[in-house]
Amino acid sequence: MLNMNVYTFCRSESGATTVDMTVLMAGVVGLGLAAVAVVQTEVIGLSGYVDVQLSDMMEDPADTALYSLLNPNRDTSWRAVLQERVRRFNDNRLTRGYNNTYTRALTGGRNRRANQIDRLGVFEAEMITRGISIPDDNQRYADLHAAWIAEYG
Repeated sequence: MLNMNVYTFCRSESGATTVDMTVLMAGVVGLGLAAVAVVQTEVIGLSGYVDVQLSDMMEDPADTALYSLLNPNRDTSWRAVLQERVRRFNDNRLTRGYNNTYTRALTGGRNRRANQIDRLGVFEAEMITRGISIPDDNQRYADLHAAWIAEYG
């Protein structure tokens, strides 16, 4: 019975029903726009988080065919790409990325630490450029790099 009433309402072409349907559709569109406005910032934040996590996974020097395919050579151009990407970070994301990279630069094997120390140099340089203070108890990029050279030379 209810289905028949809904079907009859939707198929009706009389003036009053058309006006009702127009108002109903405008309301649905308005709700859709409101929903997009509410979740937009969270979706952007989540996409940034996913971007950082996937980048970290691909820049970990693993001996896999996928890594070789996507990252065939580790020349200096990767630093320019990372610098450009980090320049677009807001201050909060830059600080968070620095802290995550710093933690990774202290742990792991030879290649992983080397990669993270190099990444840390890019983050640190951008923080200095923006005037964001680096935590006093953190070692600087130059010191970490020198210690890595001394250990693995």
